Amino acid sequence: MPMPEPCSAFWKGAPDLSERFEVYLCSVAEKIRWKRARPFALRELRIHLLEQKEAFQDSGMAVEAAEEAAVREMGDAGMVGEALDRVHRPRPQWALICAAGLLALAGVFLRGALTAGWEHAAKDPVRSAAALALGLCAMVGAYLLDYTHLIRYGKKVYLGAVLLGLAALALSPRINGASYYTRYVVLAYPPVYAVWLRLWRDKGWKGLCCAILGGIPLAVIAGMAPYVTGFLLLLVTGFLLLMCAAGMDWFGVGREATAFAAILMAVLVSVPALLALLESKRLTMLLHPEGDPLGRGYMSMAVRNMLSGAVWLGEGSTGGLYGGLPYESIVPEWENDCIMTTVAFKLGWLPFLILVGAVLGLMLALLVQGLRQENPFGRLLALSVIVPLCLQAAGAAALNLGWIIYSVSFPLMGGNLHTVLTMGMMGLALSVFRQQALPEGRCRPAEDAASRALQSVW
Repeated sequence: MPMPEPCSAFWKGAPDLSERFEVYLCSVAEKIRWKRARPFALRELRIHLLEQKEAFQDSGMAVEAAEEAAVREMGDAGMVGEALDRVHRPRPQWALICAAGLLALAGVFLRGALTAGWEHAAKDPVRSAAALALGLCAMVGAYLLDYTHLIRYGKKVYLGAVLLGLAALALSPRINGASYYTRYVVLAYPPVYAVWLRLWRDKGWKGLCCAILGGIPLAVIAGMAPYVTGFLLLLVTGFLLLMCAAGMDWFGVGREATAFAAILMAVLVSVPALLALLESKRLTMLLHPEGDPLGRGYMSMAVRNMLSGAVWLGEGSTGGLYGGLPYESIVPEWENDCIMTTVAFKLGWLPFLILVGAVLGLMLALLVQGLRQENPFGRLLALSVIVPLCLQAAGAAALNLGWIIYSVSFPLMGGNLHTVLTMGMMGLALSVFRQQALPEGRCRPAEDAASRALQSVW
C-alpha cells in the first residue's frame, strides 16, 4: 500500500521506533479525525507493534523481518485507523445541554411572570435574560474545554480556589451576617477537591493524608462565610469522593484502609456539626414546625398552609388564613428559594410536578452517566459536580414542600448568578461525558514529543 513520507521529528526521544513503524503510525493517524485521540491511540498501537516485533525476534527473525511481520500482522493501516476512529470519537451531549437550557429558560420566564406587579420582588427581565445568556455561554464553554488540563494545573487550581475564597471573605459584602459572594465560591469547591484528590493518586499513605487534609481549608472558608449549605455539600460530596477513591484503591494503600480513613474523618467532622445542628433546633423545626409557628417554624408552616389551598391546575386559595393576607405577604422568599411553591400555588400542582420532575430527572440522568465513566478522574470530577446538584435539587424540593432541611435555590430556576454557576458546573461534567472515549492521563515525555510532532504534520 502507498505510504506517506516519514516525518523527521516523529517520536523524537523514542529511539526504539523505526522508520517502518513511523510510516505505519503516520498512515494510521491520517484516519483518526479527533486530534486529541491520536496520541492515546497511537501510544497503544506503538506498544503493541514493539511487543510483536520483540516476539518475532525471540523466534529467530532478523530485526527488519520482525518489523515487517509485526506491521503485516497488525493489518492495513487505513483499516486500523478507521477502526480506531470509530472507537475514539467525541460523544456529543447536546441533548443534555438543550434540556438544561430549556429548564433555565422556563425558570427565567416563570420568575418574571409570577413576580410581575410586586415592585419590591419583581425580577428584572433584562438581568434574568443576561444571566441565562451567561449561563449558556458558561455551560457550552466548559463543555468544549479539555477537562484534563485540570490535572496539569491541579496545584494552581487548588491554590487559586483557596485564595479566591479568602479574597471573597475579605472583600464581599455581608448580607444577613453572611459573606455574599463567598457562597458562590464555596459551591465550586467540590470539583476543586476532586482535582486535589487527583494530585495524590498512587502516592501511598502520604497521598491519603494530604488528600484528606486538603479538604480542611475549603471547609474552613465555608464555615467562615458562614454558609451552612455549602459546608454540607462539600462535606457530603468530599466523603463520597473519598469512598469512590477507596473503591479504586486510589492511593495504593488498600481499599479498606482508604475507606476507614474516609469514615473516620467524616465522623470527626460530622459529630460537631450534628451537635451544632441539634443545638440550633433546626432538626426540631424540621419535624415539628408547629412548635414555633411565629419563629423558626413560620416558613415551614406558611408553605404547608398555602400548599393545602393549591389546586391541580390554576391559582389556589389562602382559605382565609393569616387574616386574608395575599399569598405574597405570607410566604417568605416566595420569589427566590420558594419559587416552586409559588408555581404550585399560582399555577397548580401539575406545572409544579412537571418542573420538579424535569429537574430531578435531569439530575438523575447526569448521575447515572457520571457513575458509568470508566476514566477514574473523569468519574470523580463528574460526580463532584453532579452530587452537589442532586443534593441541591432534593433539598430545594423538600423546602418548597415545607420541609426545610437547609436553605437552597432550585437548580436552573434562579435566573441569577446561581444559575450561571450551575450551568457552568454542568458544562464541566458534560465535558467529561464528551471525552469519555479517551483514557486518563498524559503520554510519557517521549510520547508527548511525538504527539506534538504528529499534530504539526496534520
